[in-house]
Amino acid sequence: MKSELSSNIALMDDITTKLNVPFSLFGSSLFALFEEAIPRFKNVFEQGVENVTYTDRYLISPISIGLVISIFAHVKATMGIRDFEIITCHPSPSGDKKPYCIADNFCNVDDVNDFIDSVCRTYGINVYPEFASKNDIDHGRCLTFTLTNGEVVRILFDQGMGYWATRRPYSRFRFDFDNIQAFDITTWDFNIESTGGSSYIVAHKA
Repeated sequence: MKSELSSNIALMDDITTKLNVPFSLFGSSLFALFEEAIPRFKNVFEQGVENVTYTDRYLISPISIGLVISIFAHVKATMGIRDFEIITCHPSPSGDKKPYCIADNFCNVDDVNDFIDSVCRTYGINVYPEFASKNDIDHGRCLTFTLTNGEVVRILFDQGMGYWATRRPYSRFRFDFDNIQAFDITTWDFNIESTGGSSYIVAHKA
């Protein structure tokens, strides 16, 4: 759907399979979708970006956090930004079963930090996570760009990274939760897969 961000809001609906791409292309494909749907999308950021933050209660697994950082990596490649922030909830294990696949939950904050550090070394960026209680974080999942002139561009994801991070498609992709610091994200050569239900993304400039 074609929209105009200069009128402050743009809607990208029916994204069901549009981002079912190789993991390494997720960030670039997401921004290609923005550029296709929103005329002059790139021009919005020409004056410079002061801060980039992604807020999502449900960044709980390697795949969900990996997707966010892949977006940051694309922003670094296209805008030269190296520092990013994530705001999410404290992780908690899912039941008594030992996690083993990329869509299983991290058990604690230290594991999340180790994963972020490992991935950031590969991409040459810095990601600063902030953990809060669920009640202190808005339900909306939002990628926020604060521009140098004070304007703010918000990209709101209907279902956040969870739309591409359900367990079923990735149950055969193992993750070593006992040796997170040795993880190499360049080994992720699989395709991303959405839940298959309808979803949308909204971009808003204020």
